Amino acid sequence: MTIKYFALLTQQGAAKLANAAALGTKLELTHLAVGDGGGSLPTPDPAMTTLIHEQRRAPLNSLCVDADNPNQIIAEQIIPENEGGFWIREIGLFDSDGDLIAIANCPETYKPRLQEGSGRTQIVRLMLIVSHTQAVNLKIDPSVVLASRQFVTDALKRLAEKLQREMLEHGKSYDLADASLTAKGVVQLCNDIDSGSDTVAATACALKKVNDLALGIADNLAKMLGDPAAARHHLGLGLLAQKDTLSAKDVNAIAVDELAGIPLPWTQAVPPDGWLNCNGAYFDKQRYPALAKAYPRGRIPDLRGQFIRGWYGDRVPGKDFAILCTQSSVYTGPVMTTLKYNSVEVVGSSGDSGSHNAADSGIQDPVWVSKAVPGVKYKEIFLSTDGPEITFYNYITRAA
Repeated sequence: MTIKYFALLTQQGAAKLANAAALGTKLELTHLAVGDGGGSLPTPDPAMTTLIHEQRRAPLNSLCVDADNPNQIIAEQIIPENEGGFWIREIGLFDSDGDLIAIANCPETYKPRLQEGSGRTQIVRLMLIVSHTQAVNLKIDPSVVLASRQFVTDALKRLAEKLQREMLEHGKSYDLADASLTAKGVVQLCNDIDSGSDTVAATACALKKVNDLALGIADNLAKMLGDPAAARHHLGLGLLAQKDTLSAKDVNAIAVDELAGIPLPWTQAVPPDGWLNCNGAYFDKQRYPALAKAYPRGRIPDLRGQFIRGWYGDRVPGKDFAILCTQSSVYTGPVMTTLKYNSVEVVGSSGDSGSHNAADSGIQDPVWVSKAVPGVKYKEIFLSTDGPEITFYNYITRAA
């Protein structure tokens, strides 16, 4: 039987293919054209440079080597539904220079348009046997072509096979990079709301916790933290059943700044860090605002060699000494106590009742008089005005 439908290289196509094979270059096949053959089925002629009556030319949708025949290339084009209105009897394959490389005929078929009431996606495929398929560039521009279902299926199959090979090579897992602040990658989800990591992502659960905390929805810390023990730890509390021993720091602890202005006896000449000597020195009120509230003049009282005495207030009328005022020292001299014998009046000491030895039978109860009576025999006792033993401390105050 005589072959009726076939494809062959044109003379210029054969020359270009041989030249590419000899020089090691690539022949760029880019377009496929269809025509109606002038109304009858044409016979391909190697001398042809154009189609007899071209109806449509467009970029290739697919160009590949036949998997079953390595010397055969397959060029494919898809004509969409909205194009047509002509018969297809001849097919031409063109290169990037616009030269006709291969020519073929095909069973005549009519390509309708949607405007005619019928639409069809037409796939035109040209299969060409060449001696040097390696001299043909099999790349196409995917941005200007349509993909057939078979093309997509084959592409997905190749991709699946590639992924399977890579999974086997990498121990059935991908070595994916972790995400960071500067690069994309895989992140781990986290429900914590106090994490300091920048490589994990917060979940909706974590964001809800933060939102509830901000809106005050959580009615207690244990509910927010999800751990009563952690809640007690955050508050510095313990269970009574645990018999925790609480120190002064834990119970009614006073803030260090609250000590500012209070004189405190210290056992060394140099105060510790954060404290100042009560030596009458001026201080920076801007630097020590708490101390400035106690001493608005910006000067610490000088307590060196001084006795601290409780303020009279309204207890003793006439004693109108102000707080922080200083009373000069007063020397009263020796105190004389005079006693009487045999019912003779006596002069008492400078105290309210004097100081006597009641065991002396010759001494009657002493009575205070303003002066001695002439002619009366007196026994004089001089008492020292020296005070009690003294232990010296260095008064300091908190600087805050």
